[in-house]
Amino acid sequence: MKARHFWILFKKEILTITRDRKSFISFIALSLFLTPVLILGVGALDTFQRQQLEKEEVVIAIKDSLANENLSNYIKDSGLVKVVSSENYESDLENKTITGYLEISNQKTVTNTRYVFDQTSNLSAASMAKVQALVQQFSAIERSKLLANLGIDELQLNPVNFGAVTLQEVQNKPSQSSFILFLLPYIIILGLIQGAAQFAIELTAGEKEKNTLATTLSLNASRITIGLSKIGAILVFSLLSLVLNVSSMVIAFGILPGALFGGAASGGNVNTPDFGAININPAILGQIFIVLLPLSCLIAALLVLLGIYARNAKEGGLYTLPIIMGSIFVGLSGQAFDANTSAFIFAIPLVGQVA
Repeated sequence: MKARHFWILFKKEILTITRDRKSFISFIALSLFLTPVLILGVGALDTFQRQQLEKEEVVIAIKDSLANENLSNYIKDSGLVKVVSSENYESDLENKTITGYLEISNQKTVTNTRYVFDQTSNLSAASMAKVQALVQQFSAIERSKLLANLGIDELQLNPVNFGAVTLQEVQNKPSQSSFILFLLPYIIILGLIQGAAQFAIELTAGEKEKNTLATTLSLNASRITIGLSKIGAILVFSLLSLVLNVSSMVIAFGILPGALFGGAASGGNVNTPDFGAININPAILGQIFIVLLPLSCLIAALLVLLGIYARNAKEGGLYTLPIIMGSIFVGLSGQAFDANTSAFIFAIPLVGQVA
């Protein structure tokens, strides 16, 4: 294989990909903006739904309210919920007349409560949290009264306190959100394959469909050189997709939440979605590239092989679907791996990179 032939063919493949400016610009835009839009869109929608639920009136009924009149009156006078009477609790709940009903019963000196709500209704599910908080507040008040009558300090009932702190906090290192650790492999692996798949099909099955592959094969270069030039070109855009996806994720978790929702991602606004912390410095980014470089080569080679086997671009797209689905499954299973994972796992392609 002559290096000169390889570089000539490599430049030719790069030009083939970038010649279609519309597709290339779409690739850049999707890689850079799709992740922030999806993540922040979900967060904004969740915040909007929570705010709307807070504005909705919670209407409940209390069954057997005479079992504990003090509790019933406390809930009625709280102002957080509206208590109405009902003759058929289940029917009223099913018909959305009430958002739930509280059952009260006594067992010796203990009052038992059970809240029935409709899990298919967001408002009904949200009402459960409000009623639970009211019951717990009433229970705390009654407990304080009982202990005061007995001359017991409430703090004496909990003589030993337990706390937990991470090793990273002890060492004053930045913490990493468990949500980020779960999502990071998925986004990186999917972005890596997404950036390679569309161009791999274009340089193989697409050329075959356009009858330009035969011209390339007739050049004064070995088939190994031609194949490696295609793999190299695909590898470049796969790594470019990786850079853009990681950069967009840093923007999504580190910058935009505070700008769009009026506070830091970890912070002071109760309505700000909890995006968690993301700490990707240049050293970590370099480690990501080192780990994913062999996988990128494998994916590029595999996609070229599938593209050559396919008769046209449509068929090639179908062949890449199992790879994408498999990467999604492995990426989402990343939460099953940690520092104590068996060394054997790291020898498995794709799984090892995620771990």
